[in-house]
Amino acid sequence: MTISILPITDRRSSTKSLTSNSKSAESELGLAKFRIKGGAVVAPESGLDNQASILSDGRGKPLNATLGMVDLVRGSNSFYKLQALKADASLNFWVFRHWGRIGTSIGGTKLEAFSNKILAEDSFKLLYLEKTGNSWDNPSFTKVPKKFYPLELDYEEIDLKKMPLGKMSRRQILQAYGVLNQLTNLFEDASRSNAVSVPQNQLVSASTQFYTLIPHDFGIRQPPLLDSLPAIEKKAQMLEDLLEIEVAYKLMRSNDDKDEECHLDQYYKTLKTDIEVGHLLNLFNFFLLAPTFISYTSFLILHL
Repeated sequence: MTISILPITDRRSSTKSLTSNSKSAESELGLAKFRIKGGAVVAPESGLDNQASILSDGRGKPLNATLGMVDLVRGSNSFYKLQALKADASLNFWVFRHWGRIGTSIGGTKLEAFSNKILAEDSFKLLYLEKTGNSWDNPSFTKVPKKFYPLELDYEEIDLKKMPLGKMSRRQILQAYGVLNQLTNLFEDASRSNAVSVPQNQLVSASTQFYTLIPHDFGIRQPPLLDSLPAIEKKAQMLEDLLEIEVAYKLMRSNDDKDEECHLDQYYKTLKTDIEVGHLLNLFNFFLLAPTFISYTSFLILHL
């Protein structure tokens, strides 16, 4: 039997309300919600998220790309968002670009209008080729030095502080795990051969790969080298947390088709266990300077 204690805080006779607007709470926590239109999220920075959708190519693939580029030598940590858009209620088309340094306001945007779908699609593909060195129509991607790399993102609600460009796909997180394994092997090989250290160029290459796969918000600071086993272990724990977020997200979304059922009931069912209330314990704290103000915390004892 497992007993869980869930804290429930309360404040009485307080002049400040404990409830707050959900939008301000999300802003404080660094959360954001996005609407999917045309198979992807129209960038709010375009100003068209309420009147346009993502345009698709001839294969039905959304013309939408979020690209990342990290260069530890130059200290760059850049993103480039590219979208082809079509108006929801007219025959207008655009290509939107947003670029900058991750986690900062450094960068810019550009919205270019086109008279038809073909011109918008061609412009998107030309820009994609210019930024990545790869053709949009080529299903296999080859990383080109000093060019951007496409990121696989999932949306809905995301934590912008932990995932500044979006929620990473499971495949991309596993790729990042592979990079950390390579780094670990480098340190273990160096230890077995009594080498003084791992060659700097190998550390730079692997660290660049990792930060490209998993964008980080370093602000204006230079991305640090993953140059020790503790640093690698810390990033491995971060990836484990990201995978847990994905599992939790899938559990919460598994019952979303049952609109008539309360969300709390849906989430409870995903736990696949029975929870019974044991008893409620109140801990009171009295303040001498404000005897009329009572602050207490209640602990709900649950039996699983």
